[in-house]
Amino acid sequence: MTMEINILHSSNVDAVAQFMSTVKPEWWDYAGAYRQLQDVSLLASLVGWYITEDSNIKGWILCAEYAGYSCLSIENLGYDDNGQFVMEQQLEPLLTQAEIYAKEKGYRNLKYIIGSTEMSCHGKPILDFAEELL
Repeated sequence: MTMEINILHSSNVDAVAQFMSTVKPEWWDYAGAYRQLQDVSLLASLVGWYITEDSNIKGWILCAEYAGYSCLSIENLGYDDNGQFVMEQQLEPLLTQAEIYAKEKGYRNLKYIIGSTEMSCHGKPILDFAEELL
């Protein structure tokens, strides 16, 4: 068996959309799959909030909004805890605001992906990304 990886292109989107609607029809009909593969208006727009204390900015949250996927994705956030950068419970009001916003928009997913710095996990270089996901 020979496997190939091909780039999505306008010449093959039709076949991929047909495949998507066949393999998971409860998620996509053909038109919906085709639109997701082609329509750049479905890509992310940004929305965010910040919190103040005595008129001084103390923290923020920035989200990517994927209307086509009914998803709000937390991209970055942070809080100044007396000069110390934290991403902890101090951000709860902002996280709650993002959740409220997502629900009001009718989104079904709110996601937050924790990233890695310099392609490492806990200070250990990631050499085989697929293996790390297992």
